[in-house]
Amino acid sequence: PEESKSAKSDWTRRTNEIYKDWAAVKQDFLEAFVSSKSFATSWCADCQAPLLQCYISCDNCRMKRCEKCDQAFHKCHPFHLRTFYEKEISRILLPEQFILSGQVVACGK
Repeated sequence: PEESKSAKSDWTRRTNEIYKDWAAVKQDFLEAFVSSKSFATSWCADCQAPLLQCYISCDNCRMKRCEKCDQAFHKCHPFHLRTFYEKEISRILLPEQFILSGQVVACGK
């Protein structure tokens, strides 16, 4: 019985140390993760325009496109999985959604 109390106490002490260690570094991990996903300037795969403010990335094509080129290409490929990236945010686009002046709009509007 005395040994089990000691083992339990040791376990509690070790898990508390792990939680303290994690608490000390978790902000660093979060910042590193966010910075690894940050917006980096690249160019449209079709028109070669620099993608400075936002872009659309297609998981199927493996291409980044500007608003205009994405709409022209994906009207004919509506089931490709596309994601809209703008600075620190991203949003998965539905097949009928496109970007117009940085805003998500339904096709035909």
